[in-house]
Amino acid sequence: MCQRHLAQLRRNYHEFEQKGADLKIIVPSSGRLIKRFLNEFGPYPFPFYGDRDRSLYKAMGHITMNKPKLLLMAALGTAAGKIDSFLPSDKAQRAVALHSMKTQDVYIQGGTWIYSESGALEWYHLDKSPDNHASVERILDQLA
Repeated sequence: MCQRHLAQLRRNYHEFEQKGADLKIIVPSSGRLIKRFLNEFGPYPFPFYGDRDRSLYKAMGHITMNKPKLLLMAALGTAAGKIDSFLPSDKAQRAVALHSMKTQDVYIQGGTWIYSESGALEWYHLDKSPDNHASVERILDQLA
């Protein structure tokens, strides 16, 4: 779960509400880990759902990054000062992140999907890497 991107969605939640959007977060994790994540990083004004076996992720075309490539990107990003660290400094948050890295598929990339009220797909963005999330601004533009 990309905490930074989730924090941006949380900060801008009122703008999504104003546009009539109903945010739902689906993560490739178990309910127990989601609850632990929310206890340490929450609260969030939108619900989280688990896709533990990643069947929805796979059916929608999400990709799993190569582990060495992802770790190299994180190391280079940290060294270049583009990211502070991929692990939180808070001890409890760090424990959740480390547990997730050891037990979950943290290499599968996310995405953003917008459906109409009738269930028709209107727009989507598949992340190619951890730094390739659709920006809040872009998502809001798609809702206009």
